[in-house]
Amino acid sequence: MRVRSAAAALIVLFLVLCAPRSSPLAEVQANHARIGGAALPSEYGEVIYRYNERSPHQLYVIGIKHRSTANRKNGLLTARAQAETFKIGEWLIRNEGVELLFPEGFFERSTLPDAGDAGAPSPLEGQATAREPLDLSMLEARLGDDSVFVNAEMLLGEHYRIRKKQAEDRELYDAASDSLSRLEQSDKRSYDYLALLSRLEYLQQRRTAAMLQAIPGAIDDAFTKGEIRNRKALLTIGMNHLLELITYVKENKIAIYCPPFVPGSDKDYIADVALCNGDFGLTVIIPRVLADNREVLTMTRLHTLVPSRAEEQSSPPRP
Repeated sequence: MRVRSAAAALIVLFLVLCAPRSSPLAEVQANHARIGGAALPSEYGEVIYRYNERSPHQLYVIGIKHRSTANRKNGLLTARAQAETFKIGEWLIRNEGVELLFPEGFFERSTLPDAGDAGAPSPLEGQATAREPLDLSMLEARLGDDSVFVNAEMLLGEHYRIRKKQAEDRELYDAASDSLSRLEQSDKRSYDYLALLSRLEYLQQRRTAAMLQAIPGAIDDAFTKGEIRNRKALLTIGMNHLLELITYVKENKIAIYCPPFVPGSDKDYIADVALCNGDFGLTVIIPRVLADNREVLTMTRLHTLVPSRAEEQSSPPRP
């Protein structure tokens, strides 16, 4: 009997050790494939990071590609990326009930109506789900028209009247814009150029942190005032900001150090992440055309977070 028991135990141990296991990559992909109870259509974009996804309070972030800041013209991938950004936002509105949008920049008064403004959505208004989803190719054609300035956020407001709020710190925004202008006019071989570049990188990190810190409180405020029916919101922000944002949330700490020998009143910024301490979840999504472009991913330092198609095909299948 003892021999049989020992043999049975060995067989069970053998079966456990030989059982197929999913790879860490497969587990990440399975986790990222769904948002809430439904799957984000893969033709629109890809989820590259999730944190605390079971929380009912969520911030969805779409990494976007802007038009040129110099001439407001579209680049090679801009119109397609903007169209896919709209479709991701539309999907989140219709499937996750998102009613609040934080666009990067957006200081024009006309694009940010308050609840008391004429023509602004009244509280709890704005879920125009009766509208039919817009066609992707038609969106790309409209967003690709350089004769008229329009972007995905403006179209989302036009078709769904999603409420927009400001997340930027105006002082940091203006300082970063000024640094960028000075950098473009500076001689790349000069010492001033390196100092300006260091300060711009510092200010961009501060901008990212400021938006991340401000949004949870702004969501809570809008919910308390009855402007939205749930604590869910969408942030659209340039791809270059995503790695810092993800890193801050991963570590639940923001540590930004002012570069040496940089004039001005800049200082170090050290803080915990308000989103993590407020029981919010985070989902970071990038449009499909950007997720499939390895050059864009490398330039934005996101290539380690997004497996290439070849890597996905060569990874072992999930059981």
